[in-house]
Amino acid sequence: MGPTNSKGYGLCSGLLDPQAHRAAYKALVGPIPDGLTVDHLCGFNSCVNPEHLELVTRVENSRRQGGGTDDYFGCGHPRTKENTAARIRKNGNVKTFCRLCRNERERRRVK
Repeated sequence: MGPTNSKGYGLCSGLLDPQAHRAAYKALVGPIPDGLTVDHLCGFNSCVNPEHLELVTRVENSRRQGGGTDDYFGCGHPRTKENTAARIRKNGNVKTFCRLCRNERERRRVK
């Protein structure tokens, strides 16, 4: 529970890394080699649980960003018409995401 950036990644002030998930990985698991990035297996960008973090290539991380299946988001919530929100990215691509998770992030951010 703490501050997040516009993409929902946890932020921290410290010497390891300004992104909380990367700092947690470095402190609790080990270094992040060049060419690899930390992926959230749970689908929550603000998560810092090292059991939910995995080193992958940037290509693999991008491939996984869609997450989930046709019926569920990567977070496990149902992918229904009522629970699906969309945002058009700068490049024109449409990104869909879970409304329940977005609403929960907003509630945490307001506190």
